[in-house]
Amino acid sequence: EGTPLPAKESRELQILQRFAAADANIDSSYRTRLTNLARRIASLPQQSGAPPSRAMHDCGDRPNERFPPGTRIVSVSETVVRREEAFSSEEVAVLPPRSPAEVLQIGSDDAGRRILIKHNADTTGWVSVVTSRGTPLWEEDTEASNRTAQ
Repeated sequence: EGTPLPAKESRELQILQRFAAADANIDSSYRTRLTNLARRIASLPQQSGAPPSRAMHDCGDRPNERFPPGTRIVSVSETVVRREEAFSSEEVAVLPPRSPAEVLQIGSDDAGRRILIKHNADTTGWVSVVTSRGTPLWEEDTEASNRTAQ
């Protein structure tokens, strides 16, 4: 068992859980994601100042696993598309912010940052889902999800 969450994080977690359970204005998939996130946070051992453990990395906390194949996503910022999964491979395109795409495959890189996407009929290639510092480069395209659900 891990040590309990610090008081500040514990209060923030309680607010998140209440929000996910009570806000009728958010769609059910978003509410479910918030609830699951709150549960995951609550179950994590807290080691202040310690780097993330390798075990956590191996347990599925790879950034690219947030976007399984078939997920419609949109770029957060300018994004480089490469021919192959390797960062050193040939550049295929540079997509502007808010570019839509569909995830075709999750990469096998050690950091769990790469996915294969299809932007349009002419642009398919590998992109990073987060920067080397963990800043998100892609997010789920909720507008596409809402159109599909209707």
